[in-house]
Amino acid sequence: MVAEKFNEILNTLGRAEPEVINVPGLTPQMKDPTDDNSFWHTYSIENGVDFMFDAQTSKFVEVHIQLKARPGDMQVYSAPPPLGISSTWNRTQALEFLGSPTRSWPATKLPVLGERGGCDSFPIAAYPDIELFVGYFTAWEVERMSSMHKDRPI
Repeated sequence: MVAEKFNEILNTLGRAEPEVINVPGLTPQMKDPTDDNSFWHTYSIENGVDFMFDAQTSKFVEVHIQLKARPGDMQVYSAPPPLGISSTWNRTQALEFLGSPTRSWPATKLPVLGERGGCDSFPIAAYPDIELFVGYFTAWEVERMSSMHKDRPI
């Protein structure tokens, strides 16, 4: 369902929470609680898809789609990803399709979480206020994608 409504979802990035969660067909399954220090609160829309809202302004700032499981992630999006992206790609194939990234982050090793793959950011021509992020496993296989409004807390 998310792939079919992705343009509509992108059009709601940056809008207030009540406008977003009332889009027909996108009724959230649950709102995840956050602590007082969190930048976000999150709605699970369907398996592997989360809508993230700025905790201070309640504006919709990110749609996150988990394309492949990683340790600790139980929910994976099972339909074909939007924007022509493939969950079978590696970074080279992503760059061939999406072009040169505007920013890139290397793989890192984080305390407790362990090794995390890198990430690339790409513009979406029809949406100048939105960035597409493609995240990778440490072997540079596509793991996740996120579309984020440029006006977000971090």
